[in-house]
Amino acid sequence: MLSQAPAILGGCALTAAVSLALGLLLFDALRLPLKGLERAGLSFVTGSAILSLMVFLLAAAGYARKEIYIAFGLAVLAAAAWKRAFRFQSDTHSALSRPWRAGAVVLFGVFTCIYFLHAMAPEFSPDGSYYHLGFVGLYNDSGRLVKVVDNMYAHFPQAVEMLFLHAFSIGRHSAAALVHFLFLIALCTLIYAFGRKIGQPMAGLFAAFAVYASPIVGWTGTRAYIDVAVAAAIFGMFYLLTVWEDSGFDALLIPAGALAGFAFGSKYTAALAIPFGLGFILGKRNRLLRALLLFAAPAVGLFAPWLVRNRVWLGNPFSPFLNRWFPNPHVFPSFERPYADLVGWSEGLSGWAAVPLDLTIHGSYLQGLFGPVFLLAPLALLSLRTAPGRRLCIAALAFAVLYPFNVGARFLIPAIPFLALAIAMVLARKEWLVAMALAGHAITAYPAFLDLYCDPHALRLVATPTLAEAFRGVPEEEFLKSKRFGYEVARMVDRHVPPDAEVFSFVTFPEAYSRKKALTYYTSARANRITEILFTAMDAAPLFKGKPMLTGLSADLSPVCVADYRFEATTLHAIRLVQPTARSVLWTVTDVRIFSGDAEVHLPQSKPSASASPWFAWEAFDGNPVTLWSSREPAANGMYLQTEFAHPVTAGRVTVGGPRNQQGTAARLEGKTENGGWVVLDARPSVAIVPPPRNLRGLAAREVRRRGIEYLLVNEGNLVARDFHERARDWGVETVASAEGFTLYRIQ
Repeated sequence: MLSQAPAILGGCALTAAVSLALGLLLFDALRLPLKGLERAGLSFVTGSAILSLMVFLLAAAGYARKEIYIAFGLAVLAAAAWKRAFRFQSDTHSALSRPWRAGAVVLFGVFTCIYFLHAMAPEFSPDGSYYHLGFVGLYNDSGRLVKVVDNMYAHFPQAVEMLFLHAFSIGRHSAAALVHFLFLIALCTLIYAFGRKIGQPMAGLFAAFAVYASPIVGWTGTRAYIDVAVAAAIFGMFYLLTVWEDSGFDALLIPAGALAGFAFGSKYTAALAIPFGLGFILGKRNRLLRALLLFAAPAVGLFAPWLVRNRVWLGNPFSPFLNRWFPNPHVFPSFERPYADLVGWSEGLSGWAAVPLDLTIHGSYLQGLFGPVFLLAPLALLSLRTAPGRRLCIAALAFAVLYPFNVGARFLIPAIPFLALAIAMVLARKEWLVAMALAGHAITAYPAFLDLYCDPHALRLVATPTLAEAFRGVPEEEFLKSKRFGYEVARMVDRHVPPDAEVFSFVTFPEAYSRKKALTYYTSARANRITEILFTAMDAAPLFKGKPMLTGLSADLSPVCVADYRFEATTLHAIRLVQPTARSVLWTVTDVRIFSGDAEVHLPQSKPSASASPWFAWEAFDGNPVTLWSSREPAANGMYLQTEFAHPVTAGRVTVGGPRNQQGTAARLEGKTENGGWVVLDARPSVAIVPPPRNLRGLAAREVRRRGIEYLLVNEGNLVARDFHERARDWGVETVASAEGFTLYRIQ
């Protein structure tokens, strides 16, 4: 519908105008010495940080509603107009000549038209349509922040998503993508303004265009992602710090600190902005305490709300990471290492020497490319002869230092503006070099030209939407269906799953277009446990090629390893399994059974506990072979699993089941006797591999349904899909519907 376009543009425009107004009001209140482009760009990114915090507070209080945002925005705009804040006097920095300005208008104009159409078109990016806007939609529909413990992506700080929420409430998905596009414009405006500030407008032009036209930056900046917004906040902080260094005007540290906090509040890895800013201050001035406080206080004010939220809701301020430091029942420590391996080094690369070519030309393994112009990166070293060049190179290195931990190309975006400026400072010594580099970058980065040299699967802009598609002359649903990215899967789930039913999925789908939020196999401790129940019933090991699942456990979970403990019949008040030494594997127990003679003793009122992952110790004593308890960290000397009995039990045998890889982890069995002391019952059990129990699939499906999961969403093309399709009767499931290679099953 054509009426969608005004709402999309209106949602973006209101968010942009309020952000700009808030920044201008702050700058005027602080009387900051900023004019022209730098005043406009820095006001927008700083005001965005303030607006993000305001939206967070409103949503936390239960006022995440369009009417509230509009009323608040109109009040801010009225205040800015009354204070005459919308003024941008010309600055005195060096400027480009008229021919260069005309050329810049053409270059930026061509790419801006392409980018605008992509940002305006319906959102279908993987992360944008899954969790960035999935949670924004949830908050918008609920009218408040919602506690989500079963999805690790909801635990990440969401400062940029608060701006998306503001725009989304009016213009939905594309309004959020347009807001991110505005950050790309603001970032490149500040890069050019910085070049002018240091007396090198030619360098500023080249660096701004190098970043703007970069394929991965253009792709990310026109999607509902957050990476470009984070880069703009970091560069804005750097810009303000350099102005402070030159002017000695301490009030500049307040917005600089706010931008550092906003960056951290948007992305954990951007926490580097805070020590960078503090280090910059420590190296430059006397009266350090005042300067440090002016920077640190607003920084804390912008990032602390997200850490407090996680601490209160999840027990871990840095969830989904650091779970060994902050144990909690929502994310397992064992998840962290496999996840780091997943996002870390790509197996397709032969070594670090292959990274530069993949990042600049191929984009095969690192999910995108910056363009061949960045092969000039070694030139940045020549800029070290000047003070601005040294600052830029240090900043580029500082914000690239964590890149090896997540090697997707877009995770380098915060470092790229500094690198581009350092390169540009060297090229700008000769105008013809800048002209050649600009022309080469414009050609090689043009979307239609990229197909000639980059990997066909590299993330980049393809098939620029038409005006009809962008402005909804072509129905949004028709456009989204044509992209085959999972939109029809989301609609299928909405059509067939009742409002009060839960869905478990083995892969993600575009939840931003669904009112159902599925439990996806790796995103939480609860999801991990559902996955392990299902995988206990089948041989899923080939799926992971010998590597652990993202739950941290081996995929070979069939309960075939049995440790048999025998001892003289004894009256016991509790039993305890204790690890006698440290081991490299995760200690895992599927079931503990206690026998008196030949009869099994059932303990409905026992009180299980454990030294690690204590919340789930009961799963080792529930008598169900498809459930399990795991330490979720390598077995350590003294680690224990125990249960106390409500009444004394006379027993002479205990069996402990586990997966095949538990053959070397047999623990010492101890018992608590009538005098209250612990005695060793059997330190060396016999261990055997036995056939798995029958009908594990049926047991697993019933257990999953008992835990609230009635529907399973299975993607075709892997062992799991074949198993469910070929053995549906064993699982006790029925096919409900199919779409785009996904099948929705209902557990009967």
